[in-house]
Amino acid sequence: MDFSAGIMALLGTIVGGVLSILGSVILEYCRQGNKRKNLAFALRGELIAIRKIIEQRGYKEFLRKGLRALEEGYERDIPILSARYEYFQCYKDNVANLGMLNADTAAAVTQSYTYARAFLEDVSGGLRLNLSNEEKQRFWKELLEILELADEKAKCAIRLIEQDFRC
Repeated sequence: MDFSAGIMALLGTIVGGVLSILGSVILEYCRQGNKRKNLAFALRGELIAIRKIIEQRGYKEFLRKGLRALEEGYERDIPILSARYEYFQCYKDNVANLGMLNADTAAAVTQSYTYARAFLEDVSGGLRLNLSNEEKQRFWKELLEILELADEKAKCAIRLIEQDFRC
């Protein structure tokens, strides 16, 4: 009888320990899932806002018109913009957490922000004097392509986040 009681006590301790560990693992899994979802939705919101700003301010159309004018022989200067606000704060604050997203989503998010930063860098780089019309056309075309890539990758990242979380 003592032997059976000892085994029952031991089994009770083992089962209790396993259930405790299992409960902790499940709780941590849920916490990580919530963190992952919160990160994804925060990045989604920031990307939606950036795409809306690009659309509202007409950056792509401005570049298309300028490029057409250059192709038709009209003189156009290189646009110079100044970004005084940090538009990528959520991304910047969470770069270390991108591994929480699935690989395709993390890649699309990173590509979008990289292209957007490249665009801002190019248009805030100061005057480019003494460029030929051909050089200006190439520069305007590259600006447009970079902005379109940023927009395309943002759209892709948003779609992937929405697929991942069924929204």
